[in-house]
Amino acid sequence: MTGVWVQSTERDLSEMLGDFLRRRTQSAKDLARLIDCDPRTAEGFRAGRHWPSAKHFQMILRTFKRDLIASVLEPEIDATLARLNREARELEERLEEVNRARRSALGDLEDHPERRSAREDRSPVERDLFD
Repeated sequence: MTGVWVQSTERDLSEMLGDFLRRRTQSAKDLARLIDCDPRTAEGFRAGRHWPSAKHFQMILRTFKRDLIASVLEPEIDATLARLNREARELEERLEEVNRARRSALGDLEDHPERRSAREDRSPVERDLFD
């Protein structure tokens, strides 16, 4: 699998998958038959010791579909979204602080005609000296 993977915030994803697979299958042999793998491999998944390879995860996903996503991945996605929303709010607050400081530094010059046409990378003194 490529791309960014969701980082676990509480329980390990392997443990969550193992819990799910133990609830949904009677034995490692049952799981092995469903996803076409060795029973020892299936037992590692059910015990939460190992995360499946892409091939096995695809077979697990095909077998259990939406139930797997809801049980194992959605809590991780929800936690990640909550963290990202919190970080976005913090960044927006910081941006507002910077904008307030910028407006304060400009005073009432922001709408002055010379200010509107001034280059942003030069101070008013430099523009007077070099323009």
